[in-house]
Amino acid sequence: MKTGLESVKMALRAFLDNAAEDLEKTMENLKQGQFTHSRNQPKGVTQIINYTTVALLPVLSSLFEHIGQHQFGEDLILEDVQVSCYRILSSLYALGTSKSIYVERQRSALGECLAAFSGAFPVAFLETHLNKHNIYSIYNTKNARDRAGISRISCDVYENTNFTMNVSFLSKCIFAYSL
Repeated sequence: MKTGLESVKMALRAFLDNAAEDLEKTMENLKQGQFTHSRNQPKGVTQIINYTTVALLPVLSSLFEHIGQHQFGEDLILEDVQVSCYRILSSLYALGTSKSIYVERQRSALGECLAAFSGAFPVAFLETHLNKHNIYSIYNTKNARDRAGISRISCDVYENTNFTMNVSFLSKCIFAYSL
C-alpha cells in the first residue's frame, strides 16, 4: 500500500468529496429547520436523515478506522483528499455541536466517526497553526498557487477562518474538559 496507486487515491477523493458535500447539505438542512419529527415531513428530507445516519456515518467510520489501523493516512490522506477530510471534519463538528433534536440521537455515531477520523488523519487538525511544521499537511505539500487551484470551496475550508472558527483549539478543549 505504500505505493499509493493513483486510481485508489482518485476513487477515495471522489467518495470523500461526495461524502463531505452530503454532510454539508445535511447541516444546511438542519440550519434551515427542515428536519422535524412530524409525519408531514417531505419524503426527501427523511431520506437525507436515513442516508446520513444509516449509511454515510457508518461507512465513513469504517473507512477511517481501517485507514488508521493500517496507518495508511500518510499515504492516502494527502492533497485534495486531505481537503475533503477537512470539510468532513468541519461538518462532523458542526453537526455534533448542534442543538437539534435530530442530532441528539446521532451524537454517538458522530463521535465514533470523529474518533476514527482522528486516528486516520496524519495532520494535527485541532491545531491548524502547527500544520506548517507537518510534512503531510497541504500547507507544505502545495504552494499557495497550487492550493488555490484545488478548488475555491476546499481552499476556503482550509485556509480561511471558516474551519478554525468551527473547531476549537486543543488547549481550549482540554481546559473545558478539565473543569
